[in-house]
Amino acid sequence: MPAWSHSPNAQLIDQVLTDLVTYHTQFVAAGSGLNGTNQWNESWETARNVVGDEAWHEVYHAAMRAALWIGASNVAAGAMLALIAYDDAEQYLSMPLEKLKFWAALSHVPAAILLQPYMGARERVAQMQQIQCA
Repeated sequence: MPAWSHSPNAQLIDQVLTDLVTYHTQFVAAGSGLNGTNQWNESWETARNVVGDEAWHEVYHAAMRAALWIGASNVAAGAMLALIAYDDAEQYLSMPLEKLKFWAALSHVPAAILLQPYMGARERVAQMQQIQCA
């Protein structure tokens, strides 16, 4: 069983991995430039400390196995860490990306910061699907 199987957000974490495989291109776009932001890196470390090294390694390796590019895996791993470390992180998944960015800037909540790239990828997918339906 994965380290996150006990988490209230386990199904959401599994969905992140499914999204990574299904929409890899959007994850790559969302991950470009990700490692250069101090706020994201600090949130990553905070969440890693909350979940512990064993769970972090499992999350990171699961994301790496599903991704073809490290930036895409970091998008997924960041979202997975947020959903494992913070039980209330699900609330950020219903926010539009711009609102989430605003909230993260005001609150400095690690989960909101870590979920931004994932929500950016999801927004790109939604836009792509709208174009295909038009």
